[in-house]
Amino acid sequence: MYEHYFDNIKKAKKQKNAWNSYLVKDFKLWLKHKRLKEQDYFCCYCLRSLENESDRVKHIEHILPKSLFPAYIFDAYNLSISCVKCNCDIKHNGTSFLNDQMFDVRSSWSYRVYDSNLYKFIHPKLDNINDYLTRDVKIVNKRPSYFYDYRGQKGKYHYDFFRLSEFEVFEINCLQGRVSSTPDSEASSLVAAIYKKNT
Repeated sequence: MYEHYFDNIKKAKKQKNAWNSYLVKDFKLWLKHKRLKEQDYFCCYCLRSLENESDRVKHIEHILPKSLFPAYIFDAYNLSISCVKCNCDIKHNGTSFLNDQMFDVRSSWSYRVYDSNLYKFIHPKLDNINDYLTRDVKIVNKRPSYFYDYRGQKGKYHYDFFRLSEFEVFEINCLQGRVSSTPDSEASSLVAAIYKKNT
C-alpha cells in the first residue's frame, strides 16, 4: 500500500516544503492510522495510550528530525506516532540521542542510519521497546497508578531522555488529589523510592 503513494511523494519532494505539501495529505493520514494500529494505539516513546486522544495529540514522529535529515522525510523506518509531549516538548529537532551525528548521510539516503547502535534511546522501528522498557500498573491505596520499569543502558537513557518520571509523579499526584504539571525534586525522589529506582 505504501507504494500507492510513491508518485505523489516523489512530486512533493520537488517542492520547497515537501512534508506540508497537499500531495502527501492522503499518505500522512494513511500512515498515521497504520502506525497507530501497529503500535496498539500507544505513543512510540512513553507508551501512554493515544486511543482516546484527538488527532492533534497524535503526531507523526520523524525519529531523525526532518529539518536535519531531509533524505529520510518520507522513509517508513523513520516515521512513527508519538504523543505531543514526547515529540514537541521533549525530542523536537534535537539529535543528542545519536551516538554519531551522521553528517555524511543527512541529505543522501543510506542504510547506515538504520543501525540500532547509533541510537541511545529505544528506536521505535529498530528496537523492541518491551526489551528495554515496560509501563506497568501498581495499586496504591486501592487505586491504579502507572510506572515504568527500564532495563539496560538504553532503557535507562530512554527513561531519562523522555522524562518518564514526570508521568509517574503526575500519576501519584492524581492519586493524592494534587495535580501538578511540573514535578518538584521532592516528588521525583518520592516516586523513585516508591518504585525503587536508582536516581
